[in-house]
Amino acid sequence: ETSGIGRLKNQILSLSVDIDTNETKCLPADRNTILFTHIFITFTNLRYLNFGPSLLYHQRLSFFTPPLNIMSTNLLKLHVYLHYFTDCLYLLDGCFSQLHTLFANISFVFFSPLTINNKEKLPTLKCFSLHCNTRTDVYDELILPLLHRMSNLERLELCLIVDERKTFFDGYDCKMNIITHMPRLNKFIFNILSSSRFYNEANLQSNEYIQKTFSDFTDKQIIYCADYFPTKKKGQCHIYSYPYTLKYYDDITNNFSGGIFKCVRKVSLFDERPFEHEFFLRIAQSFPLMEKLTVVNRKRQINKQFRKSKIENEDLSIIKYPYLTELHLIHTCKDYHEQFLFDTKTCLPFNVHVYGAEKQEKWCQIFTDYYDNLADKMEELKISDNNRELQVRLNIAQALSCIDSFCASAFGGNGFRALHRKYQVEANRQYKAVYTTIIENISKGDYENVAIPLSDIDEKSLNKRDLAQIKHDLESSLYKLMTDTKNIVHIFCDNIEREEDTRSQIPEMKEKIEKVHIILNKNNLTELLDKKMKTKLETFIDDIDKILPDVLLRGLNAIETLINTDNFLEAEQGIKIFSHIHHELGNCCTSTAVNEKIKELRERLDGIVNEILQRDYLGIFCTHKCSYSHRYTGSLFYRTKTNWYVFLVWYSSYSPR
Repeated sequence: ETSGIGRLKNQILSLSVDIDTNETKCLPADRNTILFTHIFITFTNLRYLNFGPSLLYHQRLSFFTPPLNIMSTNLLKLHVYLHYFTDCLYLLDGCFSQLHTLFANISFVFFSPLTINNKEKLPTLKCFSLHCNTRTDVYDELILPLLHRMSNLERLELCLIVDERKTFFDGYDCKMNIITHMPRLNKFIFNILSSSRFYNEANLQSNEYIQKTFSDFTDKQIIYCADYFPTKKKGQCHIYSYPYTLKYYDDITNNFSGGIFKCVRKVSLFDERPFEHEFFLRIAQSFPLMEKLTVVNRKRQINKQFRKSKIENEDLSIIKYPYLTELHLIHTCKDYHEQFLFDTKTCLPFNVHVYGAEKQEKWCQIFTDYYDNLADKMEELKISDNNRELQVRLNIAQALSCIDSFCASAFGGNGFRALHRKYQVEANRQYKAVYTTIIENISKGDYENVAIPLSDIDEKSLNKRDLAQIKHDLESSLYKLMTDTKNIVHIFCDNIEREEDTRSQIPEMKEKIEKVHIILNKNNLTELLDKKMKTKLETFIDDIDKILPDVLLRGLNAIETLINTDNFLEAEQGIKIFSHIHHELGNCCTSTAVNEKIKELRERLDGIVNEILQRDYLGIFCTHKCSYSHRYTGSLFYRTKTNWYVFLVWYSSYSPR
């Protein structure tokens, strides 16, 4: 009474009691009850009381052994943490006649041997919040009767886990058993997980059916998810009003619908189907501020067993848990230990505490063995200048640096982080040398030797500036290559009949065309080009493939004209030149039409004697003077001097008598 509080006790209207004790010891329940009772004796004008929240524990009240009567005619609003549902009934049994707001967080809801009124109406109560994070199978027997007493309620909040009902908690249930009994209710927030053995896979209510039951709830968004667990032989339905405001989200399954839950700090996962990598990615994205995670799943991962190649694994997104401080992997198979502690696609903070003592020592040994193997391999790659593979191992070491604290006793001052730092210097040296080689070979137009060192660098490890420089130099070089190639092709076409000129141009032209083919056949080079440049290269090759055959065919048609006009020597010389050009061009000109035309003309020249013998010259000699005949035969002899014997035979047979 002599204290400051004693002097001001009648003036204190609002009070919060936060009991913080030793981590391993709580105050006895009866002492909390005595303190709670004494508050109302001391502060007679109290309007608001928040009793029990603690940084370490919720110091819960219990009235199993009722203390002196608790009575206050002034208290309007009460936040309280209770052990049992009966304690809530006790507080509503005439203790606070003017109470209009009650927030009750209860540990257990079950039948009690105590007889407490649960029928009398509560007309003054306008706001009621009931949270219970343990399962109850007496929702219909205890909780609903209490709610039916609150006919003037305007705001209701229910967070419950309801077990062993014949039906799930759905929209119809909500409307018939709650809303119709509260005509003044204007705000209803709920998060209810209900389960039942009356459902199996065949008769499990679908999400579509559950959605239909909430069709009248047009003023709020309702999230729902139904599951069936064959091993437990039990169905489960989770429904809640959105937005979600709780700090915990329990028993998430593979049917989790997603969303963003920035209030949630504690998450638990459970299913009888395996959790795959993609599921954990969704969880990390949905709960960006998650601090505690519990995984309960004994099923082996399926996708992991089929994801055999390194490429398939590299395509997976990295999962990050930036705020995670506790990870519980107690009731899980080894796949989930690997998922969180060993997988390079999962990134944990350095200070995370992993719970699962029976497996911790085993995994610590696995990590230290892997560290030794990784260190040996990185030294080997350093000596062999294998930058690409060294970079892969560096990425692994960096990802596994989160394990250093987990294996601190084994690693001492070393660990994956130190290993990464040690070999990053060497990787940078190798990277710089390879980059310089690539730039130099591009400037020389040596694309074959651009592709080889480029394959030693993982494009992901290239910094943006260097990658941009390589792309710029490569495209500039290719523009120049195409321009130079077009020029020399046009010169070649103009000089194709002059053998000496074309011979000197063919090797250079072939070299340039083959360089374009090299670019198009090297995936790691084409990946550096934009779509426009790729199209230009492909169009350029198509144009070359048309120009060269067209030029050769025009020349061969001219040779055919020489044959038709009996200029056999010129034709023979022409076909020799064009055959040589065609052979020299090689893969730069593989036209079937050119091959067939050369073959056709060769066959005509080889059979020119027979063609001449079949001609009818008799009419010529009969209708012209003998001198003309001699001139004509002389000209023909000149054109076929290699076949002069045939000519003489013909002449002796058909010359005039």
